[in-house]
Amino acid sequence: MSVAGPAGPYGRSPLPQPSARPAQPDPAGHPPLPAPVEAGHWARQWSTALQCFDLDAGRFEVSLLAYAENATYDCLDRHSGERLVLRLHRPGVHQLVYIRSELAWIDALRRDRAVHTAGFRMAAPAEAVARFRGPEGQMLHAALFEHLPGREPATEDLPGTMALIGAQTARLHAHARGWNAPRGFDRPIWNVDHLIGDTAPWGCWGQVPEARTEERTHRLLERAESKIRNELAAYGTGRDRFGLIHADLRTANFLVDGSRTAVIDFDDCGTGWFMYDLACTLSFREDDARLPSWVAAWLRGYTGSAELGREDLAVLPSMLMLRRLQLLARAGARRHPAVVDGGFIPATAALAERYLDGGVLAGLAA
Repeated sequence: MSVAGPAGPYGRSPLPQPSARPAQPDPAGHPPLPAPVEAGHWARQWSTALQCFDLDAGRFEVSLLAYAENATYDCLDRHSGERLVLRLHRPGVHQLVYIRSELAWIDALRRDRAVHTAGFRMAAPAEAVARFRGPEGQMLHAALFEHLPGREPATEDLPGTMALIGAQTARLHAHARGWNAPRGFDRPIWNVDHLIGDTAPWGCWGQVPEARTEERTHRLLERAESKIRNELAAYGTGRDRFGLIHADLRTANFLVDGSRTAVIDFDDCGTGWFMYDLACTLSFREDDARLPSWVAAWLRGYTGSAELGREDLAVLPSMLMLRRLQLLARAGARRHPAVVDGGFIPATAALAERYLDGGVLAGLAA
């Protein structure tokens, strides 16, 4: 997941990730990476990764698409014209079983024709994940996907895009509810503790120094977290509302090609609240005045094929606030300029105040 804001296909983001200096072209021909990234760095090992898939790396023109939890590359075969997307996993972020399980769900979605998504290459018989030692001796993992045509859905017509995403999300949830995952399937559990609590992989929002600078801001966010915990504990984790979710359904992770829409980047998928997927779609837009119309459009798309109860609607403000605090924690851990020097924390505090007063999506479940 990128924490830089609304992003483009395959993780491209219009907001720069923080780095010591701008990325510079490598004289050896490697794609530029954020500094400081040396030749022996895990993110530079695309050539070895391609060889693990029985490909001649010398045939490929490779360019960086995204660099965050993973390094993602566009790989163009100069001879055949075939285009692939290589994902190198940052060491220590995802266990091997997590990556295998993500690919197992993707394979099932494709086999069951639940949604359109990218297929992947096998690294060996019965093994989709390439494993190899990096120059520093660490074990590295890679996955290789087909490249899908298309563009990110139009953000100028966000209500129309929200309806499209809502419909696709309903298809994902229907599949998740009916799918019998294979033995050994394991993905993160996205409950409150693992999203914004002490067990969150990126830490909790309270560890971000800027969130503690002003006492009033800190108290607002603490009260918001307390309300989130109380409301989601009451909502519960029944099978009708808590299951396998994508957990990063931003517009950046959809590709529209004519009448076909594809869902990509399942790297954050896990077990969580189905309604949290809506909050993820609205990442970085939670405080926009147009939020009610976007949510209404998403709901129109979703309920075209799925039912939602009043409790599902009533919990949406808590899902939005939960996602916002998660984004604060992740961006703060990366020391993103929007958190360190920008207005993200004051805007988050203002959102928390409205949430506590019942002003976020007021009347939605009435």
